[in-house]
Amino acid sequence: MRPLLRWLSSHAALLAASAILLGVVAALLSGFFASTTTLGAHDWDQMEGNRYFVVKSLRAFGQFPFWDPYSCGGFSAWGGAESDTTVVSPFLPVYLALPLATAVRVEVTVLVVLMVVGLWFFARHYVEDPLALAFVCLVGGLNSRGALQAALGHTWHLYYAGMPWVLGAFDRAMDEARPQRRTLWLAVGAIIFALMIYGGGIYPVPHTALCLVCIGAYRAGAARSWRPLVTAVGLLAWGAMFAAPKLFAIQEVMSRFPRHAPSTEFVPPLVWIQMFVSSAGQFPDLHAPGLPYLWHEFGQYVGFVPLGVLVWGNRARLPADPRREAVRIVGYFMMMLALGYIGPWGLLHLIPPFSSQRVPSRFTYPGFILISIVAGCAIESALPGWKERWGSRKVEAVRWSVFVICAAMIAREDRLCTLPWFGLEVPAQAEREAPFVQYRETPPEYVYAPNDQMSSKASNGATGLLRLEANVGSIKCSEFAGLNHDVASRADGRPPLLGARGIGDPLYRGEFWVEPAAGAAGVDLVRWTPNLVVLKTHDTETGDVVVLNQNWAAGWTANGVPALNHDEVNAYRVTSPDETVTFRYRPRTLTAGLVVLLLALMLIPVAALLARRHRVDR
Repeated sequence: MRPLLRWLSSHAALLAASAILLGVVAALLSGFFASTTTLGAHDWDQMEGNRYFVVKSLRAFGQFPFWDPYSCGGFSAWGGAESDTTVVSPFLPVYLALPLATAVRVEVTVLVVLMVVGLWFFARHYVEDPLALAFVCLVGGLNSRGALQAALGHTWHLYYAGMPWVLGAFDRAMDEARPQRRTLWLAVGAIIFALMIYGGGIYPVPHTALCLVCIGAYRAGAARSWRPLVTAVGLLAWGAMFAAPKLFAIQEVMSRFPRHAPSTEFVPPLVWIQMFVSSAGQFPDLHAPGLPYLWHEFGQYVGFVPLGVLVWGNRARLPADPRREAVRIVGYFMMMLALGYIGPWGLLHLIPPFSSQRVPSRFTYPGFILISIVAGCAIESALPGWKERWGSRKVEAVRWSVFVICAAMIAREDRLCTLPWFGLEVPAQAEREAPFVQYRETPPEYVYAPNDQMSSKASNGATGLLRLEANVGSIKCSEFAGLNHDVASRADGRPPLLGARGIGDPLYRGEFWVEPAAGAAGVDLVRWTPNLVVLKTHDTETGDVVVLNQNWAAGWTANGVPALNHDEVNAYRVTSPDETVTFRYRPRTLTAGLVVLLLALMLIPVAALLARRHRVDR
């Protein structure tokens, strides 16, 4: 009993700080758990649909979710940056075992906790004082941006949780004396970076890579050694190899359907201050006057006092430390990018993958992660002087009091941000596996929350989830950037490179047909699944074409040969009057990606062996 009491006494500050952070996390998550059966609006319909599609493909059809036939006339789900995010993921068993509403809440909860723990892990390399560490986690990770983004369905934002783990692994790989431990930390960082890619971190992934390369470059210059930069690039390259099956597929799809997002936004000075001190409650329905996006793209509440500490801490004179200075400089750079087009963002936006991004105010989140660590260092450095001048007890009483008040205010804001946004009652829909049919627009019976102002398409409501459950497709969709109707259209009003049609289109001919439709020639469905469609022709002539009403993609084959591109849908030229035609989709880059993944896995024992030999030689 006495050892336990001694341990509790010696770790009292750590336990108290952890308890306060846990309370803020609970406040942030409270909006998700006000009800345990409801779902989210705005972009949540799309993200819930992506997750549900994975479960349906695996459970109902026994297939890896390569092709999504339900949206936009069909697209490569595996090649979508934000789709199939729960396949290569520790959350896959959760989604397979639990109802969708419960599984979503588990994913959000785990990632929020991982962000806080990861920030502690990263900052612990620079700061030892528990309260200073808690300040870093509170201001850098639990500010209201995460709550706002999660509440409105930007699930990619949750994968910023991997950023501090990657940066922390890099730090430990750089400072670890034992080669084997360095290899271990590089592998940990690479695997986490790969999981961010598989998880759909469309902004966290490039932001993390940019921060890591810049930190490595600064430290390389300060040390007059290439090692920090080589280590940073090596970690990212190794992580990309782990994610090669997904990355190769994304590159193939995006090369055909590029997303060139204009981004000439500029954050006015007044908004720059409002972002960090204004409450979302000041903006009804999050519509901030004069801003191009909803407040969730700008709001990052921390309050006046924490903001003042950040400014003071990053201007304070601290003992020379190139590691900390690298964090400070790169944090400044992130904040400069957030200013918008008049700053360095105007140049960075010319370079892929940043050319496909917009809303530079999103850079403030990684910026806060970095500059909050510097502020934590400044707090810890100033403590001895404060205690000598005013007394230890008085300083600690003031510090804890201010921290508790600031934590309470941030917790209140986080709760305010999430509470109204995840209470959507979704109608029950019977699960169906067949027959599959597409519509030009989602039928009204599959549209829910049509008047919900939280929906990203308030006039149309949410359309994705119920369609998936009913096994119905919709040509008009928003599930995949580049395949929607926001891009330049052809003469018939459809986006380029999309050939599939649906009910409601005058030229819709069904989900499959024969051309030319002469005599008694026809085709019947034998089997339908997302990745595979088996058809049986009858009374056809050699040279007739069997057409499948799914968008053409390079991975489609018919009876083992590449499918014909027939006005941007898949087709096959028959060779006999009665023939079975099997259309199958596999990403063309899958084999190459798996080979690179295998090489990445083989590097783990090879690198460990080389590190061991290096240690023996020394």
